[in-house]
Amino acid sequence: MDFIFSFGCFVHLDAHLIEGYVKNMKNILKPGGNVVIHYSDQSKIMAQINPGFSDNRPERMRAMVTGAGFRVLEEDLTTLWHSSIIRFAH
Repeated sequence: MDFIFSFGCFVHLDAHLIEGYVKNMKNILKPGGNVVIHYSDQSKIMAQINPGFSDNRPERMRAMVTGAGFRVLEEDLTTLWHSSIIRFAH
């Protein structure tokens, strides 16, 4: 795969499941490939009051991504009131 994109799914997954998905992306993403994931950001009030949103924050997401051997290319921590977006590469 050259590109993996997820919007609206990872906001509902527990951290251990997200971590598993991110680790497995390493097996299918080509070198130089990009991933964009939209995830729950509990540092924002709208995520805190939404019972369907998982317990995740940018620091935790960043650690999952770098722990799986990816490099973070950019993050959007301000556009959405309940979540954030991270882009990373192989």
